[in-house]
Amino acid sequence: MSHSFFRALERPGQIGLILVLVLIVAGLIGPSLLSANAIVTNSSATLLAPSTSNWFGTDNLGRDIFSGIVIGARTALLVGFLSVAFATVVGLFVGGIGGYFGGFVDETFDRLTQLFIIIPRLFLAMALLSLFGTSIWVVILTIGLVSWPQVARLTRVEFLTLKKSDFVEALIAAGAGHSRIILRHLIPNILPVIIANASLLMCSAILLEAGLAFFGLSDSTTVSWGSMLSNAQQFLLVSFWMPFFPGLAITLTGLGLNLLGDGLTKALSPKLRRTDAAPRPSKELAPAA
Repeated sequence: MSHSFFRALERPGQIGLILVLVLIVAGLIGPSLLSANAIVTNSSATLLAPSTSNWFGTDNLGRDIFSGIVIGARTALLVGFLSVAFATVVGLFVGGIGGYFGGFVDETFDRLTQLFIIIPRLFLAMALLSLFGTSIWVVILTIGLVSWPQVARLTRVEFLTLKKSDFVEALIAAGAGHSRIILRHLIPNILPVIIANASLLMCSAILLEAGLAFFGLSDSTTVSWGSMLSNAQQFLLVSFWMPFFPGLAITLTGLGLNLLGDGLTKALSPKLRRTDAAPRPSKELAPAA
């Protein structure tokens, strides 16, 4: 990561990047540093308050909450990254094909996109998981399936604008095929917008997974921040740390991804960079003629 790019993110984006890096490090490295019995139940250590031996306390089954937060970070990272990757591929295809060819193809794909948009994401995800099970891979595919319309609409707008540009008309006149124009020229031109949007979409995916886990519609064999919150409901008055730390993890992750997404939008968008860099008009009055 270059120093100039880090500076281009500006202060909020830099804070977001740091928070996201903490999530990545915790998810990739953290679980391997924990002991083998990090989240094993222990009936003699239930509902212990935070201490030097249990930094975030323990839950009603004696499981260490700090270890659960670290392992839950890996779940959040896995769900967020893979579901967004799936949603981005589907959204690029639907929005790109519709925006490039226009006409009946665009109208058909746009109606399909609107159909998915008008159905509440949480309701649709809950319905799909009720039908096909709640394994972690089904959860990932489900979240990706309800998230692609946002990418599709963004891609469609960008393609509708770019296909009218001079360089696309020159490529068509030179005999370039549609696949070459889309894959080698149009998609690379909109990648900055897609990357910035992916950060915001990942935040939405992690929050959706937490919500599904809270309602018991996630993989019961996988540690999730949402399932930790769900388990803490009946112990709110006797152990504040059970809901506090998973909730804090979700909040900081959402904040970091949103700040990073906004920073990336400004840093990677040429239009916004030109606007920010444009000289401001002088406040001095022009001399009288």
